[in-house]
Amino acid sequence: RVCRIKGAQVLLRLRRYEDAFVEFGELAKTPQVPWEELQVPSFRLRHDAALLERLDASGRLETCQAVQSAVYLRRCDKKLDHASTWRPRMSELPSADIAILKEVHFNDFEHHSLPYPEERLLRWSPSQALDPLSIRADWDLIDFQYHSEGMAVIDHFFTPEALEEFWTYACEATCFRSVKNGFLGALPLDGNLHPLIISTAKAIEKQLGLVFDGNPLSLWWLYKYTDAAPSGIGLHADDAAVNLNVWLTPDEACRSGGGLDVFTHKPPEGFGVSAINKEFQNAGEEACLREALLAKGDARHVDYKQNRAVLFDSDTH
Repeated sequence: RVCRIKGAQVLLRLRRYEDAFVEFGELAKTPQVPWEELQVPSFRLRHDAALLERLDASGRLETCQAVQSAVYLRRCDKKLDHASTWRPRMSELPSADIAILKEVHFNDFEHHSLPYPEERLLRWSPSQALDPLSIRADWDLIDFQYHSEGMAVIDHFFTPEALEEFWTYACEATCFRSVKNGFLGALPLDGNLHPLIISTAKAIEKQLGLVFDGNPLSLWWLYKYTDAAPSGIGLHADDAAVNLNVWLTPDEACRSGGGLDVFTHKPPEGFGVSAINKEFQNAGEEACLREALLAKGDARHVDYKQNRAVLFDSDTH
């Protein structure tokens, strides 16, 4: 399995994206974590119950199955602390709850529901040559800003059609299986392999050739934040050269705050991934790093806005 993952990563570096997606698709069929080691936090149970109800509404599950399974998940959820980020493993749960989660096919919805509509996937296949990027972006200005300031903000990033498809996929995809500190992720090995990702990568490489020269697509994800993580993802830097974040959620869902802070100070060369991208033990530890970064540089805040992209040097926090 490790060799196959490395092989898929090599295909990405060669920009053979379609071949890499096929390989990741095969890898995603095998669970990454043994059943007894699966993390079962309250916020995931609530997410999965809502997902089942949405799949029922879209006709991808039998109604009686969806309703019963959602009820069972919410029943398990009530036994946990809703506001907590505690992530018990399956083996730590009572045997009765484990039996319920097996019955509702926890962590395996994709094999027990109708697949994501193939016609919607095929419409965004790179062979269809549909450009997902909005014509409203000034790519020459974006290129200049990135190379002069280390970051650029791009409003109206996707076309309305591409934005709608990404948003629908994020709401209906069964691949949000990576459990984080109060939020859920959908990564390649989880099965997050919509062809729109490839089309977007190829389109932006075409528009920003200098930025992405030697920097092919290497990793992608979708994150869903919950009330267990009201501040979103913690302070971190990614193991990459260029980072592109795009917000998909409608603006009316943003109650307050939100956005992204990008710090100008870069960690010294040679810092490992575990040092720049980790979960903090507590809020105080993260606050200390924030103070240290501000002591050595500035921070630029970008307000939240649907369909806004932020392109920045991935060496920065």
